[in-house]
Amino acid sequence: MGPLDQGYWPDGLYTAPTDEALKFDIEISKQLGFNMIRKHAKVEPQRWYYWCDKLGALVWQDMPSGNNVSDEGRSQFEIEMRRMINKFSNHPSIIMWVLFNEAWGQFDDERMTGIARELDPHRIISNVSGWHDAGVGDIIDVHCYPGPGWVEAETDRAAVIGEYGGPRLKIDGHTWADTADWGYFDLSDKEELTVNYQGMLKNIYQKIVNPGISAAIFTQLTDVEIECNGLLTYDREIIKPDIDRTYAANKGYFESLGEIIIIEPTSYLNAMTWSYTFEKPNLKWIQSDFDDTNWKPGPAGFGKDGVRQGIVRTDWTTDDIWLRRRFNIEDNLPSNLLLLVHHLNDAEIYINGLLAATVKGRRLYYEEYPISNDIRKILISEENIIAVHCIKGKNNHFIDVGLIGLIN
Repeated sequence: MGPLDQGYWPDGLYTAPTDEALKFDIEISKQLGFNMIRKHAKVEPQRWYYWCDKLGALVWQDMPSGNNVSDEGRSQFEIEMRRMINKFSNHPSIIMWVLFNEAWGQFDDERMTGIARELDPHRIISNVSGWHDAGVGDIIDVHCYPGPGWVEAETDRAAVIGEYGGPRLKIDGHTWADTADWGYFDLSDKEELTVNYQGMLKNIYQKIVNPGISAAIFTQLTDVEIECNGLLTYDREIIKPDIDRTYAANKGYFESLGEIIIIEPTSYLNAMTWSYTFEKPNLKWIQSDFDDTNWKPGPAGFGKDGVRQGIVRTDWTTDDIWLRRRFNIEDNLPSNLLLLVHHLNDAEIYINGLLAATVKGRRLYYEEYPISNDIRKILISEENIIAVHCIKGKNNHFIDVGLIGLIN
């Protein structure tokens, strides 16, 4: 568990005012219950890593992002990546090199990962944190705001949530400017932030066994300039959430945690076949006994190329798509059922003829949607039907659906 740490300071930007200031950020991270820090798109002075070594804080070290459009830019990026790894590899606190962040200057993932592996064969290598995973390195990393979303672990790569959270709590008198108010969603006070944080962390800890989440990075440690989504204000004078309860949440101290089981998988890792049509069906299309033999079979997800954290296996270019898939259930069905949906557009999802969820807008990752006990009551051991209607968006469009359960 770690915070995203950009390492900015109101009076020095990239430069901390004192050695004690460098140490303070690491100490407060540990007081909040974090055991790791993602140093985001910045390389710090040696003293910062010294304090991580001495105080016991693990570090994910990002390579700072570059434009990397020209050959000269890419060559310089490679030179500086080599320098970063060679210069700081003697610090035991650094456990992973993150080569790219999202799509910022990303290029030649396999070759660059190979260079990092050659320079430092003993550390974990992440080819990219978020978005365009190239299938190389030791990590598959999802970004999801506010989240937390998830990604399934692979046979030879660990699954992590590289960024999530980002709630805005602006503290007047402690901002970089009066107009500084950016965040992913609003919270009103210390108590609301603390409760929200506890909920997100419980959600993450439920995913450790299944689907196998190994790490999570909360955005972010401190406010930064116009960003007011830190756990501390930019001047480090105010810690926004309750320290003890935040510590407990980061350590996974919950009275009741629960376990997630996958009832009907998404197609993120393995393609699941659905029946689909681009022609509007009659009103009975959501029912279990509807005859869909004239529909086409196709592997999910359905969409248009260019989806960040979803895999398009069946092209969809029309205004609407209708999907159906049959599934069975085991005995002892969990009491809490949730749909797992990756959608870039509005969609309606039905189970055995009843509306289970209406999802709105654009999501860049798989998100959970709870469904009612009425749906649970109509599930049978064989031949259940998930039926989905999704509309095309203005730009890219995508839909993939799964069903999970939470055992309390």
